[in-house]
Amino acid sequence: MNFLYWILWPGFMVAALATGGLVFTVDPRDIQLAGHLVAISNIAAYSIGFFAFWLVAAASSFTTRLLLRDGDDHKATSQAVPADQRRHLSRSTNSAHGKLTLVRSATP
Repeated sequence: MNFLYWILWPGFMVAALATGGLVFTVDPRDIQLAGHLVAISNIAAYSIGFFAFWLVAAASSFTTRLLLRDGDDHKATSQAVPADQRRHLSRSTNSAHGKLTLVRSATP
C-alpha cells in the first residue's frame, strides 16, 4: 500500500501543475473534435484534463518505480551473495523503509 503513495502523490502534483498550465493556455470553448466545436463546460474540460494528466504522470511514476525495484533486486542478489548460496535466500521487504533485504533460510 505504501508504494501507491510513491506513485499517486507525485502524479497528483504533476497533474495539478499541468492543469494550471492548461487553464492559462486553453479556452474550452475553442476545443474542436473532428472539425466541430465541442460543447463542454469549463470545469468539465479542466477536470478531464486534470485526470488525463494524473493518469499519464502516475503511469510514469509506476514505470520508474518498477524499473528501480527490478534493478535493486538484481543488484542485491548478484553482488551481495555468492552464486552458490543464492538458492538458500528468500526475499523480505522492510515496510518501514521500503528496502529489500535478503534472509537466509533455515533449510539448506
